[in-house]
Amino acid sequence: MATLTETAYYTRKGVKITIGLIIGIIVLRFILGIAGQIWLALFPPPPPPATMAFGLLPKLNFSKTDISSTSAKFTYTLETVDGGLPKFPFTLKVYFIPKPASSFGGFDKMKAQAVRMGFTSDPQKITGNEADKWDFTDPLIPLRHLEYNATTGFFRLYYDYRFDLNLFADKSFGSEQKIISDALGFFDKFGLTSRDLLTGRQEVSYLKLDTTNFISASSLFNADAVRVNLLRSDIIDGKTTYPIVSPFPKEGLVSILFSGNSDENKKILEAKFYYLNIDYENFATYPLISAATALEMLKNGQGYVASVPTTKSVSIRNIYIGYYDADTVQSYLQPVVVFSDGKDFKAYVPAIPASLFQP
Repeated sequence: MATLTETAYYTRKGVKITIGLIIGIIVLRFILGIAGQIWLALFPPPPPPATMAFGLLPKLNFSKTDISSTSAKFTYTLETVDGGLPKFPFTLKVYFIPKPASSFGGFDKMKAQAVRMGFTSDPQKITGNEADKWDFTDPLIPLRHLEYNATTGFFRLYYDYRFDLNLFADKSFGSEQKIISDALGFFDKFGLTSRDLLTGRQEVSYLKLDTTNFISASSLFNADAVRVNLLRSDIIDGKTTYPIVSPFPKEGLVSILFSGNSDENKKILEAKFYYLNIDYENFATYPLISAATALEMLKNGQGYVASVPTTKSVSIRNIYIGYYDADTVQSYLQPVVVFSDGKDFKAYVPAIPASLFQP
């Protein structure tokens, strides 16, 4: 029979062995974890294959006034921070955009919305590419017009200031924050604000009247008008953020142009709403081209120049992936490669290989 001394001895020894085993297991797990990270860094697993669940995609309709051929008319110099091209992910999501609601009853809905905006007379049909586009004139203020597409809900409200330049004598703008609040308030009043607009950015630009056109102004103090662009919130995929870009970067697809006139009917010089809901939960993944391929496409005239510079020589300083939001009906929100000189020039190239577009 073991003595108390022997029992205590073996107990202490067992405790030491147990502690040693626990420490050894912890150290071993730590070493294996480090080794696993090193292995993954040296031999990363292949990315999951693209699902391409939407099949062949429709080609991007960059703009009704497409000037994509001009991208070959510029000479390009690469001047990125590191002097090289960025590395894009192998695949990226393409998001489904539901078609606008059925046009049944669209005319009546359009008229009801127009009345809420102060246009009570019957509209005139606008001939052109858009089959269901109408023009309203304010019977009390003939310089106020509303162009409205009854199928899509796209509209442009404007005051023809060219025949009333005296309105710019009044410059009661208020603070920039108030201007942004007024812009959001206008669209919210008609039930046109959505989550990705409310959580997106607001761009404010100051404009000065030059004869009958607007040019940039240095500050609110020198401005005759102020434009507010309401931009959709960026798309965040993993650790990367992708901005949503439009065919007219300086204006925006949802925007409003204010004068400083105190008359409410003359305060809004223009309000544009070219917006479709995006189903962010319904997406498929597609492979992407490389930055080098995109640059060659730009040089060969396969890019859309959204913002034209004053010179033919362009220094490319920024290259990144964005999503293209069109001013016409599109079925999918697709990625594009964005080229910018950081100032005046901005151009887009489809980021998905041409072979995956419908003929």
